[in-house]
Amino acid sequence: MALRDELEQEEKTKPSLIKKAKDLVKAAKEQIKRYQSGKDKPIKTRYTHFNDNSLGGIFSGMIITIAGISGSGKTHVLQELENDIFDKELNPDCDEYVLLRCNWEMTVYKLLLRKLKNKLERTMRHILFNAPKGDELNKFNEVCESEENDNIFYLEEPTDPKTWYENVHAFLTENIKKKQVIVTIDHLALVRDLLGNKKKAMDDLVEYINSLKKEFKNVSFVLVSQMNRDIEGRTDVRHLAPKRSDLYNTDTLFQISDLVIVIHNPYKLGHEKYMVVSPK
Repeated sequence: MALRDELEQEEKTKPSLIKKAKDLVKAAKEQIKRYQSGKDKPIKTRYTHFNDNSLGGIFSGMIITIAGISGSGKTHVLQELENDIFDKELNPDCDEYVLLRCNWEMTVYKLLLRKLKNKLERTMRHILFNAPKGDELNKFNEVCESEENDNIFYLEEPTDPKTWYENVHAFLTENIKKKQVIVTIDHLALVRDLLGNKKKAMDDLVEYINSLKKEFKNVSFVLVSQMNRDIEGRTDVRHLAPKRSDLYNTDTLFQISDLVIVIHNPYKLGHEKYMVVSPK
């Protein structure tokens, strides 16, 4: 009887998943007013086209996917978006933003080398075996200092979906008062699969992401995904454009994403014509 009473009491105290429309609309209206008044702002990026297509930038509650084949520049674009988050000219409120990088493919060492290469306009070999001097030293220190930002955190070790969810949930709880928390994953296919089913692991991870987006009102996600290699073998100019089925291993990702950016360069595949369009 004691166990039965305990279960009944637990059922009574369990919060209902069903909520009144009045309460939800009130909260949504308040959020709209915060944007209207300028108290809240989307995170702007250097890409005007991106800002225009996302209503102004990266909003809380958004899930953005960057997809492409290997070597297409996905990580480079992600790095530029991450840099823009803490650019005070673009985002004056950036001190109130927090970035969590799940860099499952590249180590911090490799990521830092890439940033130094772009900033110094030198080869990685030159950077590794030549001590910087003068203006190069200033640029070197500038890049390193920007990466030591106290508002940047890492989850470097690929994990299974549940472990990832538990760690990120705790992180978001700790930062619930921040204006915006951005979580990036590079890339989704490296999630650990404990059950021998990579597709299910990726789908579970994406569902956890959607759950966190609904629970925490100040979080947004930027996800990097591979594309299936089939796109490299297409030769008909009418069918070269990327499709939702080109996203690697998960259709769920397309469904929950607010914006999908596909980085694709047909010229690198030897195509001289791309997406022939009828003039009529």
